[in-house]
Amino acid sequence: MKLDIFYDPKSDTLDIGNGRPASEGYDVADSLSAHVDSEGDVVFFTLENAVEVLAPYLREHMIDGN
Repeated sequence: MKLDIFYDPKSDTLDIGNGRPASEGYDVADSLSAHVDSEGDVVFFTLENAVEVLAPYLREHMIDGN
């Protein structure tokens, strides 16, 4: 399966999905939402404040772009 990954630096939002459209979204945890299709299958996730949330898990040079 191919994943669609989109990051918007202006809103610091990361979307990861399978390309299928969603009909509803649900909060899963702080800053994380799951979006489902009409059959209730998860089709993508949205992570808000992505840099802040992921920073502890990334090496420093990846965040700085070096």
